[in-house]
Amino acid sequence: MAPNFTGIVNWLNTPGDKPLTLAQLKGKVVLVDFWTYSCINLPALLPHVEGWYNDYKKDGLVVVGVSTPEFAFEHVVSNVRSAAGNSASTTPSPSTTTTGHGTPTTMSIGRPTT
Repeated sequence: MAPNFTGIVNWLNTPGDKPLTLAQLKGKVVLVDFWTYSCINLPALLPHVEGWYNDYKKDGLVVVGVSTPEFAFEHVVSNVRSAAGNSASTTPSPSTTTTGHGTPTTMSIGRPTT
């Protein structure tokens, strides 16, 4: 089993901006997308991630876009909130204080087949 999300300072696009737990995500396929909003690669990747979410959310796909700031201005939560809002993203977007490496990265937490 995957560990719970840790090191998150804010959650965006969740009910009440409350944290998600793995217990809430049990039985779903979770795509964790690590991003930094000023990354030059983000505009190329985001439409694909949003497309997967729109196509497969009915089948249990959940996308969690984790903001991993690289630069000081990306640590400012209001900037992350604005960037997440400007992208028209509806996926949960936790924000960390962990410094990212500036390249979008994805991983999945799968559900076992029955």
